[in-house]
Amino acid sequence: MSTNAVGVSAGPLSRRTAHLAILLSLLTTTGRAASVAGSQPASPSSRHPATGKARRLRRARRRTDVTPGTPVPGLAAVGPLLRSGVGGRHSCTASVVASPGGDMLVTAAHCIYGAGGGGGYRKGLVFAPGYAGGRAPYGVWTVRAMFVDREWASTADPDDDVGFIILQPLSGRNIAGVTGANTLGLSTRFGELVTVTGYPGDGDRPVACTGRASRHSATQMRFSCGGFTDGTSGGPWVTRTGEVIGVIGGYQTGGDTPSVSYSPCFGDRVKALYDTAAAAS
Repeated sequence: MSTNAVGVSAGPLSRRTAHLAILLSLLTTTGRAASVAGSQPASPSSRHPATGKARRLRRARRRTDVTPGTPVPGLAAVGPLLRSGVGGRHSCTASVVASPGGDMLVTAAHCIYGAGGGGGYRKGLVFAPGYAGGRAPYGVWTVRAMFVDREWASTADPDDDVGFIILQPLSGRNIAGVTGANTLGLSTRFGELVTVTGYPGDGDRPVACTGRASRHSATQMRFSCGGFTDGTSGGPWVTRTGEVIGVIGGYQTGGDTPSVSYSPCFGDRVKALYDTAAAAS
């Protein structure tokens, strides 16, 4: 079976997934490109949708304001999703995930597709891995295609708040060969020690924190640490072995306070969406 996709034929999917994926590929003739060709205001739902305002950073004992030389696992593979190029405000975070094409990011679905009243894929996004102090040491990468689950697009189901992005090559190279990549972890592991990294929208450096991914519900994880404000949505939850097992998103679109963040558990539906994106890479 194949998904109901836009512009690209999808590969075979596992059970319950034939109707799940919605795909946006780069359409150069219609103007509906998932590249820097267009721009639109950031959606207030990108993090803490109850207010849509960046909150004041609150220090927590375990949080790290990342500066050059700080040992954060996979930091080079994490960056903000920008709308107006380097130096512009951003609304979300993404990270490089290993894929056959070496060109894939994982983030929260609400970072790339506005379900409900703000429906449709975001336009004009670029990715700047390792961004700090107004500099993009690994370059600025153009989005080629984006993927979210059909259930997210139709109902904003928090259990489907995961999305994948395919990037254009830069100077003849794919991003995983430049920054490295985390592997996708697809088993629910409550209690796993993870490092969560994200880019607050009102700052130009990431914050990171290490702690336990505890159980919030059968399908959602919870992480307690301060400083994860607007802009950190989509930030990866990375284990000590380099697996990304979650992203800030899901319940309360990732959390309605800076001190508690959430993630959907990764499972069969995330794997199916990943396979669809990889097949189109």
